[in-house]
Amino acid sequence: MSQMMSVSSLNTKIKSLLEATFMHILVEGEVASVTYHTSGHVYFSVKDKESSIKCVMWRSAVSKLKFRIEKGMHIVIEGSVGVYTPRGEYQFYAVHVEPYGKGALALAYEQLKERLKAKGYFDAHRKKTIPKHIKKIALVTAKESAALHDMLKVIEKRWPLLEVTIVDTLVQGEQASSSRQSRDTLYIRRV
Repeated sequence: MSQMMSVSSLNTKIKSLLEATFMHILVEGEVASVTYHTSGHVYFSVKDKESSIKCVMWRSAVSKLKFRIEKGMHIVIEGSVGVYTPRGEYQFYAVHVEPYGKGALALAYEQLKERLKAKGYFDAHRKKTIPKHIKKIALVTAKESAALHDMLKVIEKRWPLLEVTIVDTLVQGEQASSSRQSRDTLYIRRV
């Protein structure tokens, strides 16, 4: 005669078996649906020709994503299988996601370009003509950078009457986009 167990006991045993068997694996497929929750978590499902699986990516992992997961996107997910025992449902817990066959930064660039295009930022009527004689410019770069010194040499050589404002900021690395202008904005006036 078979051993009788409660539903909770069965789900707990299934959870132990699945989580011990399917940890640190890669899964590839097409995003079938995606929901960005207000908590910062992302709930999505991926599919292939025959089946699909529900996935969740916690806020801590989402914060490291370099692109936005969108429906129809072909992705590779790193993570493990887990079971939510109260409902007896299994899902894939994603810790890292990459676009299939394309770098995350390249995709993030394309997504940004599309968002800006949708807002009309590249429309011809928004473009301004470049003035024939420039009186002032601002250079946004690190104050000790070689690029700044090169630009100042070119300005001195070609148009020494130009008024230059230098905004000292990070221009490379992960923190560059979130760095704020320092209090010590340099101002150089050339006469």
